[in-house]
Amino acid sequence: MWNPKEIKLKYGSLDFSSAGMGVVDAKKIYLDEWQFCNSVGHVEVDEDALIQFYVCPHCGYTNCEPGNWLSLRRSGDFVFFIPAFEDLEEDESDFAEYSPPYEVEKRGAFYLDRMQYDQLKRYMGMLPRQEDLPTLSKREVSLLVQWEAPFQVLGNFPNGMGLEQQDYLVVDGGEDKDVLETLKDALSHFYSSRNPADTPIEVENKSTILLGAYDFAKWSPISIVGGRVFLRLEPAFCFET
Repeated sequence: MWNPKEIKLKYGSLDFSSAGMGVVDAKKIYLDEWQFCNSVGHVEVDEDALIQFYVCPHCGYTNCEPGNWLSLRRSGDFVFFIPAFEDLEEDESDFAEYSPPYEVEKRGAFYLDRMQYDQLKRYMGMLPRQEDLPTLSKREVSLLVQWEAPFQVLGNFPNGMGLEQQDYLVVDGGEDKDVLETLKDALSHFYSSRNPADTPIEVENKSTILLGAYDFAKWSPISIVGGRVFLRLEPAFCFET
């Protein structure tokens, strides 16, 4: 997961001439250099905090064009902007309809701390208060681990979840077989539960797994400390199983 360094409000316009509305003023939100929202005034929020932040540039209506949807979830002092997993799973045949922005497909989900979210809410008054957002569920944590796993080694969402058959070498944090079995069990437990995930904590120890089929790329999805097991979302979010 990643965290933007800057949240900027810029003023511009959108040409809705094709919809008979001419050129309209538009407030735009940038996260670093990425145009995250193209027209604040046209954003709508549903009861589950599902939001299309980049609306149709030709008419401004939500759901006119597919894609650019995110679900907002809270956990601890953070707000997570994640793919709309539930909506994507409901209609696997039309994945593009509720797909996330390209930036999230490319870089992964992102998060804001409390101060950052307060700043974004000042720019986008329709956003729910942080305490009113749905809590990140255990299932969503497991799906985020899958979404951000390198080379889709946990399968390609939404086509189920399973550890790809290849050579794995655990170089830190436990024995190969034990760590891999513990990871499978933890993912299965989280994937089957829609209960809220515990508040994430920072855990320094982590199991580093090398992926043999991909030039031994490093992956650290789990921490095992004194019998306690945590699923990890980088850089440092650890959820106890």
